[in-house]
Amino acid sequence: MELTQKLEAKVKTHPSKGTYMNERQKKIFAAIQNGQPLKLADPDTLMEEVSVNTQKKDLLYLKKEGLIDTMGKGKSTVYITRDTAVTRNAE
Repeated sequence: MELTQKLEAKVKTHPSKGTYMNERQKKIFAAIQNGQPLKLADPDTLMEEVSVNTQKKDLLYLKKEGLIDTMGKGKSTVYITRDTAVTRNAE
């Protein structure tokens, strides 16, 4: 099972308690909101002191909370704002 699938399964088992973002998640969300789509490899450039796995968990949390969306699968997954996803689907 791929790491992303394991993380998604873990996120599904813990129900949401409302949208709360820690500082890492706020930084990732702000970068995506600035019109900069992120790939799984990109968050490492945002926070070098944080492991890639932690950043992946943060991205999955933001997606679960409905703040961001994904395009693609696996290594080619790109994280974008929900507004961008709606616009691209309408085109």
